[in-house]
Amino acid sequence: MPTFTSSNHTMSPEESYGRLDEFLYTNQNNAMSFTVDDDNHGMGLLCAHLKDDQTCATTVRLNKHQIGDFMRSHGFKCESPSLQDPSTAIRCVRPPMQQ
Repeated sequence: MPTFTSSNHTMSPEESYGRLDEFLYTNQNNAMSFTVDDDNHGMGLLCAHLKDDQTCATTVRLNKHQIGDFMRSHGFKCESPSLQDPSTAIRCVRPPMQQ
């Protein structure tokens, strides 16, 4: 597990995106899907749901919409939270490869 020099509460946006990059690189081949959520106070959570029914996660100083945009920029299709319940987590999957 990597070590980070800053706590989650003092993490810069650059450090947050770096952590997401590393987490995605580490888990993208074993994850069936990802979920994104936040605490509505500036801390976001990215969970990888792995093929062996395990889940791993990382926290960053970004909200779920910023993390969702990050996932979309890396080729994932992400569902938006429902308008009736904006607290719903965002689910992200990689679309099947086009042949």
